[in-house]
Amino acid sequence: MTDAARVPSPAINPRPRISLRIDPRSLLPLAAILVSFLAETLLPNHEKLRNPDYTEFRYLLGILTAIFAALIAAAVWEGDVRKAAKSRTLFTISSGAMALLAVLRFGGISQSKYSGFLYLSAAVGLLLFVLAVSSLFIERIRALAAKPGWATISLLLFLLFVIVDHEAIGGSPYASAVLALTVVDILALLVSLVLMLVKSLSVALAKRGVFIAALILFLGVLNVVTAKFLLLPQIYFPSLSRVIHVYREEFNFLFLDCLLNSFILLCQGVGIGLVAGVVTGILVGWSQRWNYWLNPFVRILGPIPTSTWVPLAIVMFSRPRSAAVFVIAFGVWFQISILTASGIQNVKKSYYEVSSTLGATELQNLFHIAIPDALPSIFLGFFNATCSSFAALVVAEMLGVKNGLGWYINWQKEMLAYPGVYAGLVIMAGFCYVFITIQFKVRDKLLSWQKGVIKW
Repeated sequence: MTDAARVPSPAINPRPRISLRIDPRSLLPLAAILVSFLAETLLPNHEKLRNPDYTEFRYLLGILTAIFAALIAAAVWEGDVRKAAKSRTLFTISSGAMALLAVLRFGGISQSKYSGFLYLSAAVGLLLFVLAVSSLFIERIRALAAKPGWATISLLLFLLFVIVDHEAIGGSPYASAVLALTVVDILALLVSLVLMLVKSLSVALAKRGVFIAALILFLGVLNVVTAKFLLLPQIYFPSLSRVIHVYREEFNFLFLDCLLNSFILLCQGVGIGLVAGVVTGILVGWSQRWNYWLNPFVRILGPIPTSTWVPLAIVMFSRPRSAAVFVIAFGVWFQISILTASGIQNVKKSYYEVSSTLGATELQNLFHIAIPDALPSIFLGFFNATCSSFAALVVAEMLGVKNGLGWYINWQKEMLAYPGVYAGLVIMAGFCYVFITIQFKVRDKLLSWQKGVIKW
């Protein structure tokens, strides 16, 4: 027998088994939810509580349980779930479910108080379904449909459609089918959103598990203090169920009126302030002549608090909304002007010397060297200006603007309706977080070539 014959054939590696091990820190949020749920259900509400029948906090804990159960399941099978989230099949099924629901409810949509949103959701759902079907035949659309974002959009639309039209759906003969689709949709939506937002789900859960668990326990303790033992004045410190109840009662007004109005007003003010600030900063930082005339005005007028300009804004502008835009834009203008000018002035002189040697003009030096090199400072100014613009938003919406988050919070405070105050503050905090996160994404995209230069 030859030596070659004695060499054993390589063993065929079996398919690796799925490891169900997970970092214990990822389970802490579920444990915190369980503790809070037991405290909510076992301890009776205080006898003097004004809202003994409100159970919204209990529903919130149930929703959080479903969320973290889905997250942990997605973390265990992350590779398979990530692959499934990019499947065109998921895109087709989710958008098809949305289109089917829109067709079934089309006749009754006009009778709903959310008819505008429902018609828009139905149109987008049908469009996504057409794209999904077309992806079977058109190569370019097929590549587009492979992105998990489209499946996430259709899943989200389906869920929002069910939420705002739940009363009409509950009385239809298709209620059971819609309920089953909704449960599947919620789990798929959670998985899709998480896979789009985090790079490694298991690592992210382990990293944030302790913080999330502490936050949930804090809410549980706060609920015990306010609803069970009534240790704080109820008028100023309402129970969590009362705060969540505000969202149920005023969903349309809060999200479709106040939030939308504040978003438009903020975009107008920030947009005008951004353009004016960048132009002023470039002139001050680049030109000695403009620096001589503009820099004193920037340094004298800029530090003045935004609220002090309210009387002048009312006199200068005939419309309250124009005055509100001015107040927001002024605060944004100063922050961006200072940091833009600083960024341009700190560009190394050697860059200009090399470019001038190669024949670059003044404008080429400005647009190809000074402004790109100053972009980190410009974005830093934009970030600081955005934070201050939310403070200015509350002031601006007091100038006769009869809608918006800032106006709603002040109105509820004057009415001593503090559940509405806290509900508005939570929405504004989430709005600010999303707004700033979008800035981070844009900055990372535009400044990928300067990664690591600045830390936010």
